[in-house]
Amino acid sequence: MVIKKIMNEKAESKIKKKHQNSYAEEFNESLAHNLVRLGHLMRQETQRCLRDLEVTPEQWQALVYLSGYQGEGGLTQNELAEITLKDKTTISRLVENMLKLDLLVRTEGEDRRTYRLQLSEKGRSIVDKAWPLIGQHFPQNVYTGLEKDEQAELLRLLQKLRRGMHDL
Repeated sequence: MVIKKIMNEKAESKIKKKHQNSYAEEFNESLAHNLVRLGHLMRQETQRCLRDLEVTPEQWQALVYLSGYQGEGGLTQNELAEITLKDKTTISRLVENMLKLDLLVRTEGEDRRTYRLQLSEKGRSIVDKAWPLIGQHFPQNVYTGLEKDEQAELLRLLQKLRRGMHDL
């Protein structure tokens, strides 16, 4: 009886391990996992690119978006949160840190409860320096496994996914 119980436990353990392995294999082959993992890898590459400028990928993203709204008086913190897909707590911390680093300036908005964010001179300078670095780094170091037409097709498919999620 004891031997039979031990054999059953061993068999159950093997079955569980097999299922765990198949889940891991299936997970590694899933589109969602690969997109998330690629996002993390792209963040690491962006971080490498920006290291000398002492800017994080999150700060870079905010700087780029704000650079597009300079002529329009900048963005509110809520607008920046929406564009960057950050929650209010995260964007609040990010903005406060960027203000301390003199990457942004805060101006009064339409009423006393709101304010607008714009690039400071230092923030603008970082965008101007980093843009060509990023523009060269990714094609030379990341996209090398894809032909130009494959890169265009990948971009088209990613944008199609974003449109389906109402992000474009």
